[in-house]
Amino acid sequence: MFDDSRKRRLIALGVGVGFVVIVMIVAIVNIAKPWRSGDPAVRKAVVAVSGTEDFTVSKPLVTDGEWKLYWIDPVTKGACESAPAVMKGDRMVIGPGTDVPLDDFYRAGVPDKIVRYIFKDDVLWYGFETYGREHGRDDVSLFKSAIRAVTMKLNIRLNKVSLDLGSIKNEVNGPRGGDQVGLLRFNFTINNDKTRYTLTATNFTTINKLTINIDDENGQTLFNKTFNAS
Repeated sequence: MFDDSRKRRLIALGVGVGFVVIVMIVAIVNIAKPWRSGDPAVRKAVVAVSGTEDFTVSKPLVTDGEWKLYWIDPVTKGACESAPAVMKGDRMVIGPGTDVPLDDFYRAGVPDKIVRYIFKDDVLWYGFETYGREHGRDDVSLFKSAIRAVTMKLNIRLNKVSLDLGSIKNEVNGPRGGDQVGLLRFNFTINNDKTRYTLTATNFTTINKLTINIDDENGQTLFNKTFNAS
């Protein structure tokens, strides 16, 4: 009888100790995983992309109306990228990713306030990455220099330039193998002003010269200069 009673007490004690140990392990695991906090909508969106929950979500770094910027950091190496995530309401519009082109933010309509926080640029050149990828990057720096010259002439503090990708016209005149002239034209706006400017680039291939002309909406020429073509 004594042995049976003692065994029962030992078994009960063992079960009790085991339960306490399990509770302690669960508590330690929960304490060790604070990353399970964060905006639920952001977590859900990131999990859908990355397939892991081993990441932290920052508090909103920038807010502009229903737009919010968060930063995602992996807890375990390789779980996901340390990268921004842009939310519009409960929907993730951009991210998480570090190699998202500026023009993706432009097309998605992400507010400048958030874009500038991510890219840290003094001037946001919307549309120029896409232009360079589709039409060549050789002359983009000259286009930017010409636009800067116009803003200085108009005494405008330059914050952003938005190239209207739908306005691009690119043609070549002249016989093949003969004297050809390349003509490029596109419209752009400066800062948040709706005034439309037109840049025309004329490439004289035989003499290796490039003339850049910028007009305002009234056809007034604000810039005209010829460069050595690259």
